[in-house]
Amino acid sequence: MTFQIESYYDVIDELKPMLAEHYKEVAMYQDKIKLAPDYEAYEQLQDAGMLYILTWRDEDKLKGYNIFFMRHHPHYENTNYAANDVVYIDPESRHTLGTVEFFQWCEAYLNDAGADVITYHMKVMKSFHALMTGLDMDHAEHIYTKYIG
Repeated sequence: MTFQIESYYDVIDELKPMLAEHYKEVAMYQDKIKLAPDYEAYEQLQDAGMLYILTWRDEDKLKGYNIFFMRHHPHYENTNYAANDVVYIDPESRHTLGTVEFFQWCEAYLNDAGADVITYHMKVMKSFHALMTGLDMDHAEHIYTKYIG
């Protein structure tokens, strides 16, 4: 089991099938909104040093990813926020000690990289609230959504 940061350019082709599975599992409004990542935007974020792709591998097989955007928050110029974009763990690897260790490693890595605050968002129907509270994260906000397109 290894945890590491990976470059967008090195891992994107391997991530794409997992992103599709992740979309099928958690995306709302799938009948109206199709998966269509803006890969150019991710490249720009990688090039700007703001994209952090943290991965979990077992014998080189990708087991999960935890992707963050890091920069100071516009409200708090002196505070770096690592805002989670997406997090996904292979279903067979969930509910294992490896998941806890991966999240702990991600937190330590982001702290060393200069993050002051980490934020996660989660779908209500696929909650990992127990994991977050077990990792001493604070439940800070609720987000509401409505498709109006």
